[in-house]
Amino acid sequence: MKRYDPQIAPDPEVWKRLDEGQKLTLVKEFVRRNETQIEGQSEHAAIHTIVENQIAEGDETPVAEAVARLQAEGIDRHEVIHSMGFLVMQRMFNLVPDSEPFDEEEYFDAVSNWSAEQWFSISKMDDEPNRETYETPAPTVEEVAKVGRNEPCPCGSGKKFKKCCGSR
Repeated sequence: MKRYDPQIAPDPEVWKRLDEGQKLTLVKEFVRRNETQIEGQSEHAAIHTIVENQIAEGDETPVAEAVARLQAEGIDRHEVIHSMGFLVMQRMFNLVPDSEPFDEEEYFDAVSNWSAEQWFSISKMDDEPNRETYETPAPTVEEVAKVGRNEPCPCGSGKKFKKCCGSR
């Protein structure tokens, strides 16, 4: 394997034959070339590698099935890897304060039940082309009563509106 591209599934057998260092190098090169705005590129590459390892395991974990399902729900493969990476990181962050062992069963349950809708609700995918598959709620406009210049300012300062927020 000469290059890694998260949009194209690596052959699981080829991926499993690579050692972790080779996998990380391939993913880091992709991140360096394509995701230059990301801070923590090494950590980002490590999460990609973890998820790709789980996908390569096939039926041994529910991850490959979840990836296929999320792609069918309209998320591109790269974003699915980010989504699965989110679940990995969520579980890892939960470990730190409690010093509890990683609960693989809890993680695999979360993976099995994870949906595109859940990922869209927490991610910033407004510029993703596949986002249009899901309805975006219309922005709400809060009705605000007009404040007279000599009325108390609604910010709570106690000043007249004209001497406070109305002067801006």
